Amino acid sequence: MRLITPEIYIEDNAISTQKFVNLSTALQKKILVDFFIKNNIEHNYEKIEENLNFIKESSDLKSGNTLSLTKNTWLFVSSSEIRIINRIIADKISEIITVNLEGETFFAPLNLTLKIQTYQEEIHIKFPKETDTKAYVDLSRIESPLYLRTRKDGDKIQPFGMKDKTKLKKYLINKGIPEFERDKLLLLVNEEEVLWVLGVGISELLRVNKIPTHEMRVF
Repeated sequence: MRLITPEIYIEDNAISTQKFVNLSTALQKKILVDFFIKNNIEHNYEKIEENLNFIKESSDLKSGNTLSLTKNTWLFVSSSEIRIINRIIADKISEIITVNLEGETFFAPLNLTLKIQTYQEEIHIKFPKETDTKAYVDLSRIESPLYLRTRKDGDKIQPFGMKDKTKLKKYLINKGIPEFERDKLLLLVNEEEVLWVLGVGISELLRVNKIPTHEMRVF
């Protein structure tokens, strides 16, 4: 009989951290045992204790932390979720693609396409949602060429609404992006800095003050 009640799940294989930490210690241990069985993870009393302590220590971390379970399997815990992830060490994506400023650019490693087209009409929404995959932007202040790539050491971004640049790593931590997901983010960059982190946020440098110059969309 399963011990995890449906109410504690966020989705099929993720547990709500805040609901979990509010349970009794005895029930927490039973849930961890059931969760490990569900994911074919070997366990014993010491391992359950270790993971329970780790969850308690990491339960207030927005961007989360990971604990090794097996060679390629990790327990991920953040303030919002507990899940088991496969963290196979692989080479980082090194591909860099020059962007077509009119038309489509395909980034094969992530199977994503960026489409840019001119757009010179007044818009009502000048402040795109952080998770949007479409944005109206002003490229008149941006030096080309532009590129698509994943993150690298030293990247910086000027967050939307901010006057100063910050390290991309700090920006992603503040956004609550788990470390194991950061290398899979698509970036639009120029030679100087990051202009758009797809699904996370856009640079202040692309802000539209009056009328946009371009529409950008990723699909």
